[in-house]
Amino acid sequence: MAGFDLSKRETREELTHRFFEGTGSSYDRVVAITTFGLDKRWKRRLLAHVPEEATAVLDLACGTGIVTTQIHEKVPQARIVGVDFTEEYLDVARTKFADIEADVTFVHSNAETMELDGRFDAVISSYLPKYVNPDALLERLEGHIEPGGIVALHDFDHPRVLIPRSHWRAHMWFLRVVGRLVFPAWNECLDRDLEVLIRESHWVRRYREALWRHGFEEVRRERLHYGTAAIVSARKPR
Repeated sequence: MAGFDLSKRETREELTHRFFEGTGSSYDRVVAITTFGLDKRWKRRLLAHVPEEATAVLDLACGTGIVTTQIHEKVPQARIVGVDFTEEYLDVARTKFADIEADVTFVHSNAETMELDGRFDAVISSYLPKYVNPDALLERLEGHIEPGGIVALHDFDHPRVLIPRSHWRAHMWFLRVVGRLVFPAWNECLDRDLEVLIRESHWVRRYREALWRHGFEEVRRERLHYGTAAIVSARKPR
């Protein structure tokens, strides 16, 4: 693989720093533009997994709080904890709740080593799976998901069908060539390493297998937009 080894957690941490340092203020706009608005649709599908009656929700890799805000709008009664590895992004997320009465806490931590309090009815995440070892994450979550609780994970994926895959590769090329000119702060993230990471992480298969191993039920995969993204969800047995 080009420039990094997915099997090493510290290398993934370094990769995350390199990709996202200095991009917090522009993240919301850039992710909307570079996905042609699909990110908003994907997050709505992810949010659908949060039960209406949820009283506690964990938002992993909450970033600038896009999903965190939507969780609060859907279940305003819930305690929400947002965890992210980048303090710069958390600062943006906190400003979104500065004038809102909500039981929301933001934690600066690595998802594989985070310290959690209490249990959650739903654990959701957008764009985290390709960076994190599934067994390490599920072991960290053990004991913090209510019986019957939901896990729903969303991320980019590498299309398996020829025509969508060709379009995906053309889009990645466009981002490397044009995107880096338009958004210079994102030069590192839009480098070829991102394409390699998405293509080689095989996160959908790895997380489905790990969820079964850790005793989850109703493990499902939902392909989004011709396989360019996916949601993997599961339920903890009651």
